[in-house]
Amino acid sequence: MKDKTTLRLSCLLIDDEESAHTALRELIDDVPWLSLEGSCHNAMQAVDTTAQKKFDIIFLDVRMPGLNGLDLLGLLPHPRPYIIMTTGFREYAYDGFEHEVTDFLLKPISARHFMKAVLKIRRICDKFPETSPVSDAQDFEVLSTSPEIVRVDSAQNQIWLRAAGKSIPVRLKDIYFVQALKDYVRVHYKQGTLVIYGNLGSMATKLPKDQFVRLNRSYIINRYAILEIEGNTVKMLNGFEILIPIKSSRVDIIRELTS
Repeated sequence: MKDKTTLRLSCLLIDDEESAHTALRELIDDVPWLSLEGSCHNAMQAVDTTAQKKFDIIFLDVRMPGLNGLDLLGLLPHPRPYIIMTTGFREYAYDGFEHEVTDFLLKPISARHFMKAVLKIRRICDKFPETSPVSDAQDFEVLSTSPEIVRVDSAQNQIWLRAAGKSIPVRLKDIYFVQALKDYVRVHYKQGTLVIYGNLGSMATKLPKDQFVRLNRSYIINRYAILEIEGNTVKMLNGFEILIPIKSSRVDIIRELTS
């Protein structure tokens, strides 16, 4: 696990254009706590690179010869690094969101938008060091073979979750959101994160519907943990930003979140 005082996030660039590598390399070099540790010019090269070395952040282009960036996302094992999608085509934002990317940068990438994206990841890692995807793989053990939602304690307004061989009570008001991770879910809450076996559907049936809203296939949000809603972005109290799919009825979703 990375120590907060020496945190340095390793980065991998995946883009078929050398000009994109140059631009991102300059942006990364300007941030002392980022370290560029790999560059790939196509998806197949990236498959080999990620199999040999773990990275904290991947900057991923969408349109590339052969396998594109979205195809590559399906080949990366979980837990994945933080994925920042980079593209010149705004319409890919929805596809990226459905693939659970951390952020989306539209080319040409400005320094301001770049810093906003990487600072989001830095805040998460600083506040909850165990949430680094690489640390999850090294330091966290999921010991269950069945959905580990033990029970909901309505009287105490908490839910009991089982992770790493322990039953852990989590107060409902302390949960920011629940994130789908293929065969697991990650519960982001005030004390950190828990990764438990199960799926978002089973979590949705346990959490009170007057407090928690299922945004899409990837997220359940605690409406009382929202800092603000700006455009299609829901900003949570823990610094995370979650994108409302542009193909969804934004008005209906916002009404459900704020009602």
